[in-house]
Amino acid sequence: MTAAAPASLIFDARGVSKRYAQGTIVVDAVSQVDLSIAAGEFVVLAGPSGSGKTTLLNLLGGLDRPDDGRVSFGGADLGASTESQRIAMRRNRLGFIFQAFNLVPVLSAYENVEYALWLTGVPRAERKARVLKALADVGLGHRATHRPDHLSGGERQRVALARALVHDPIAILADEPTASLDSHTAADIVGLFRDLNRDRGTTFVVATHDPSIIASSPRVVRMIDGRVVDPATEGAR
Repeated sequence: MTAAAPASLIFDARGVSKRYAQGTIVVDAVSQVDLSIAAGEFVVLAGPSGSGKTTLLNLLGGLDRPDDGRVSFGGADLGASTESQRIAMRRNRLGFIFQAFNLVPVLSAYENVEYALWLTGVPRAERKARVLKALADVGLGHRATHRPDHLSGGERQRVALARALVHDPIAILADEPTASLDSHTAADIVGLFRDLNRDRGTTFVVATHDPSIIASSPRVVRMIDGRVVDPATEGAR
C-alpha cells in the first residue's frame, strides 16, 4: 500500500523570535518557536496572559515580522514579502477574529461584513450574495440590518466571524475570541468554529486561555514565556 502524502502546510514557523523594548528592558515575546500547521487543522495556542500567544498569532498572520527565524504562509516567506503583498494576503486568504470584535459601530451587521469585500473591489451584486450567505452561515441572516450596539456579544462575534469568512479564506486566526462572552455563548461560538472547520475544511488557529476550548481541541500547542512547552501536546490527540 502506498503511504498517503502529507497534508500541505498552511503555516510554518522555524526558529521564530520577536522582541519588544519596554523602556530600557528588552522582552522576548516569542523565543525560538518552531510550529507547523497543516491544511484543515484546528489548533489552539494555549497559555496564560503574556505567554506570547497573540504575538505568535500576529507573526503567523503577517501583522508583524520576526526578529529572527522564518514564517511562511502557504509556502510564501512572509519576511520576504512586501507590505502590499502581506495586505493582499490578509484580505484574500486569511480571516481574523479578535476579542473586542473590531466592528464599525455606525455600520450594520451587513455593512460590516460587506466592507471586507468592498476593499478588494468585489462587484456590488456579488458582494450582496456573499454577505447574505456569510451571515446565514453564522445564523445571523435575520439580524443583517442591526448595528453592533443592538446586538448581543455573541451576535457581534458571529458578525466578526461572517466578516472573516466572506472572502472564503483558507485559514482563520482567532485571538481570545470568547474572552468577552459568557460560558454558554462561548461554547456556541467555538461549536460554530468546529462546524466550519469540519464542513469547509478551513484551518483555524485559536489563541486562548479558556480551559473549555483547550480541553475540546484536537491539537493544543502550549506556550509559556514566549516558548512552546510540552512538545507532546503539539501532535493531534
